[in-house]
Amino acid sequence: MLRRGSTAESVPTTRSAPKQCHTLPLPLEGARELVRMTSNDPETVRGDCSFCGETVTDRHAIIHYETTGGDTGVWAECPRCGEIVDPTDAQ
Repeated sequence: MLRRGSTAESVPTTRSAPKQCHTLPLPLEGARELVRMTSNDPETVRGDCSFCGETVTDRHAIIHYETTGGDTGVWAECPRCGEIVDPTDAQ
């Protein structure tokens, strides 16, 4: 807190340098499984758009996920109509 008539330069600081951590953070739980779910090939077909029927590939994937039941899923942008879809659940 500054006193009346004083400036920031006249107030002594007692802050010390932040402590450095010498260990790396543990990997995220399930990160290995996330890598397994994603494809190395962007042309892997994920399914069809439920709006226009266009084939949706891994190139259009926005997010890969795993349900609590262990099933994998993906949300992707349709390359034709631009809708966000679950191509594995197209009707």
